[in-house]
Amino acid sequence: MKQTVEDHTIFSIGLSIVKKKEEEEKGHFYICDNFNFLTLKQGKFTIDSSTGEFLVKHKFSFDRLFVDGIPFLPPSSKQQQQPSTLVDVWKGIMQLMARRDIPLVIHHGLFDLMYLYHSFIGPLPKTLSGFLKEISNHFPSGIYDTKFLVEQGDDHQASFLGYVFAKYDRLRQNRFDDKSTEAKPYFEIDVQAPIQLEQTKKNKKTEEENDDDRPTKRQDVRKEPYCHDPHSKLHDIQIILDHQMGPSIYPQVYSSSLDKDEPKTDTRLEGAHASHFDAYMTGFTFCYLSHTMDPIELKNYKNKVKIRGMHVPLTFPLK
Repeated sequence: MKQTVEDHTIFSIGLSIVKKKEEEEKGHFYICDNFNFLTLKQGKFTIDSSTGEFLVKHKFSFDRLFVDGIPFLPPSSKQQQQPSTLVDVWKGIMQLMARRDIPLVIHHGLFDLMYLYHSFIGPLPKTLSGFLKEISNHFPSGIYDTKFLVEQGDDHQASFLGYVFAKYDRLRQNRFDDKSTEAKPYFEIDVQAPIQLEQTKKNKKTEEENDDDRPTKRQDVRKEPYCHDPHSKLHDIQIILDHQMGPSIYPQVYSSSLDKDEPKTDTRLEGAHASHFDAYMTGFTFCYLSHTMDPIELKNYKNKVKIRGMHVPLTFPLK
């Protein structure tokens, strides 16, 4: 894993910042700002052909990457170092998280932690124990892995992010209209409009004008949630949930507001493979779990990260 991270690079980083508003009688309310950093590592890096095919298939533009990507050099780079805005930004974010006791929330994110450390903090430690200690030092408020949290429950049938998000959104919706209880409260997340550079707006408009056959946001999400066969309805998350939970009486749009005055499609969230949408789904999942899990139990699961194929989590030392 260490060698893979050092040879490859990240093309985009999704970050969702979720802040709780004052509680109201109807439920709990949050504000969410989503950020997507298009990142361009300077110098050489490796990309697998399968990764490139996947990204292009899901509308990732390599042209835009090399034109608009934020240049950065990992702190461990042997090339001549220049001031890196992106590295400074992430150092500032981590310092703010530590100062305000804000935890980092990931979903099956061991690789994410390794890429984050290698790209913006320093060379990956040579030993696992060294890596665990360094991550704990840089995120003293703790780490929560929503995949691990979900799998601690008795009723989980799958724990991949798209399924968990869609299921929890339905359960949350069912508490609308005075069905909220203290044990199972209703909550909403108000997704703020994105901040876009003027050049980005122009590029997006040009892409939309030149692609009349581009599928809608809803089609993007439903078409290939996690199956390689785009024509198989048997692997559509919403159809699976209809079978498991019964049809929902609420519109299944990827927004957390059920206000009748809200638009039925949310243009503030991109397709299901956008990095900031993954971040949003992870934040949403943690909000749901924070209201449904026992607080002591949730605290006991801090700094425990899921490892593929293993029942025992990777445990980071607590600060």
